[in-house]
Amino acid sequence: LSGFGSGVSAGGAAGFTVGYCGGGISTSLVELLTIEGIDYATDINTARTDADMNDERRQPSHFSNGSTKGMWIGGRELDNNAISAADTTTFATETTAISTDADSGWTIWRCSPLATLTDGYTTGGLAPSNDNRCQKTVFATEVTSANTDGDAAGNVLENGAISGTTVKGYHIGGDGGNTTMYIFTYSTDTVATHTDTMPSTNIGQSGLTDGVTNGYTVAGWQGLSVGFKMVFSTDVYSAHTDGDRTVDAMDTSQNAPSDNGVAGYVQGGQMSGTFHDECDKMTYSTGVVAAVTDADLVVVRAATGGFSTNAV
Repeated sequence: LSGFGSGVSAGGAAGFTVGYCGGGISTSLVELLTIEGIDYATDINTARTDADMNDERRQPSHFSNGSTKGMWIGGRELDNNAISAADTTTFATETTAISTDADSGWTIWRCSPLATLTDGYTTGGLAPSNDNRCQKTVFATEVTSANTDGDAAGNVLENGAISGTTVKGYHIGGDGGNTTMYIFTYSTDTVATHTDTMPSTNIGQSGLTDGVTNGYTVAGWQGLSVGFKMVFSTDVYSAHTDGDRTVDAMDTSQNAPSDNGVAGYVQGGQMSGTFHDECDKMTYSTGVVAAVTDADLVVVRAATGGFSTNAV
């Protein structure tokens, strides 16, 4: 898994070795292109300079195939303009290269990413205004194209995203007081509005998943540190206080969420101008979040991307 819902990788099995955090903004409010990585075996985070992106990216679309590569698409650059360019990070070498065929069909940022082992999906965001359109990126060919059957009924902006199982993923809430949830079915590349709504509005949540049974959203602007749980078998979404972050930090929806099938990690964030480097770890067997200081970010940042790999 790889920051499912926010940085995404599909799978559900343990064995992922590194979780990556990339881009975002820091205390100077300048967009970043640097990448960091958590070694899951030790829970230690370090800079991964050879993997740095080719463009600064705040809140890009981000996902991986969980084995060989992860992709960063769109985002906002230093000049405050959204971009459409794509980069691919190759896990075996920990290097990042431009991938022009994977470029978005339009400029995007603050979007909702989902993924399976074969495909990544980018929905909504600012393009440059609020948007509901869906695009599909095929990992094997690194080609991105419009996927109109996946267009949401309403705008999807800075929401919580959970890639869920190999069957479906979720877009949850978002900007503008939105409590709507959508269910995306991977076999048909289609989306439907969930019959239930969120218990309360929230923006900028971080999406995590065990890939089999449950998904979680953590923190967010209006939810502060609060956690919620999505049960995949019933599509029921409810408060999960054991999943609360240890710090109040919004802008964590694309804030380096990553999963290894056993635990999910959320790094950094910002609230009221205070930027964070702290890392919280949710152990899926218990659903409990705890601070992991060795996995704190090297550079304080918010609005990042994230995904995981099981590549050596």
